[in-house]
Amino acid sequence: MNITSKKSRLSGSVVVPGSKSHTIRALILATIAEGTSHIKNPLPSADCLSTAAAVPLIGSMVDLNLSTEGEPGTSWTVCGAGSQVHLPDDVINVGNSGSLLYFLAPIAATFDGDTVFTGDDSIRKRPVQHVIDSINQLSDKKSFVTVPGKNGCPMVIRGPIHSGTVKT
Repeated sequence: MNITSKKSRLSGSVVVPGSKSHTIRALILATIAEGTSHIKNPLPSADCLSTAAAVPLIGSMVDLNLSTEGEPGTSWTVCGAGSQVHLPDDVINVGNSGSLLYFLAPIAATFDGDTVFTGDDSIRKRPVQHVIDSINQLSDKKSFVTVPGKNGCPMVIRGPIHSGTVKT
């Protein structure tokens, strides 16, 4: 068998399927950034839509570029809060998104005041002690994080935390 290889060029474009974890992270990072961010091909899953509803509570503006049928578009726009990120205006409902809870709780802990997190029945059974322990290590307050039930949500985060080292 003879195989011949020739130098050639490859060109074109590929649309990568949306990723839940990438979309959630992009929304949070765009929220704490200055300026406008465009998220191309986001995954419009329930967790991502929970994040899109939550991040405006700390200062960003999110445009899902809804179609005439009300479906989220293939490019979302986030006007970041940047240095204007603030204590949430309301209770944060994470729905069933553990990622949103795990990423936003430490951000909320940097503000002076209380932040309440809630979610659906499933998120109330998720482990959050690792988040609570990490936040508590950076607080001077004895009851820095309270968990009203046996499990995570609803929970109250009381800030602000200080810089330091967290041991896991």
